[in-house]
Amino acid sequence: MQKKYIVRLSEQECQQLNETVKSLEGSSHKARRVRIMLKADAKRPG
Repeated sequence: MQKKYIVRLSEQECQQLNETVKSLEGSSHKARRVRIMLKADAKRPG
């Protein structure tokens, strides 16, 4: 599936987002959005 939006995150931004996901409980709305941002990153496969 081709990505609809291309996002370019710096290493620092990726680390901050990963820490945010780890700190959030369960499947909160914010955690879901953070995971989407990480998945949309152009540097990461998938």
